Amino acid sequence: MNNIISIEEVSRHNKKEDCWVIVNDNVYNVTDYLDIHPGSVNAILKKAGTDVSNDIKFHRPIVWKYLIKYKIGSTLTTMQKFFKLFKF
Repeated sequence: MNNIISIEEVSRHNKKEDCWVIVNDNVYNVTDYLDIHPGSVNAILKKAGTDVSNDIKFHRPIVWKYLIKYKIGSTLTTMQKFFKLFKF
């Protein structure tokens, strides 16, 4: 999965029928997960289209196993870190 998605693009996906979030510079389309989220639809919707890295920290490790199937790309921030790391 090498899709690079801008933070601006993620911010447009902030509705129940189209919900993306950023976690640790990765972008996830969690639209299909909303109705099965144990913490309620609104728990995710109020942060839809934003970076939820700090919000997800308290979740159990099993969450990461479920989350991976919703990954659709990475933010530009990820590429910027790559270029900085390898001094391009």
